Amino acid sequence: MPQAENERLTARNGAIWQAYLAGRTQESIAAEHGLAQQRVSDIIARVRQSIPEEDLAEVRRVDVERLDAMLAGAFPLAVTGDKDTIASMLRNLHLAAEVVRNTPTRAGTTPDLPDWAPP
Repeated sequence: MPQAENERLTARNGAIWQAYLAGRTQESIAAEHGLAQQRVSDIIARVRQSIPEEDLAEVRRVDVERLDAMLAGAFPLAVTGDKDTIASMLRNLHLAAEVVRNTPTRAGTTPDLPDWAPP
């Protein structure tokens, strides 16, 4: 990706961003670097905000691909009626819609879920 040469991707933050782009979870990245998951989320958000507009389309494409892969993996369990999986899929669909609409998810917001869905 073009931003790989940018100084925002040096040292630890760069390693965190590259791991995130490779599809690793924030939790696993946090464990590797001895950080809290929230700190990893903050770093990813800061790197994302520093990406030039012309590179954002590629970032969005990667985000949508990642969400599509998660949905495809969860679908077989969801069709069995597993409520946790269905709730997870609804959240991922919400995230995908926000990525496509080009509006970042605000911290602490979740889609409207059925009453039975876990928080």
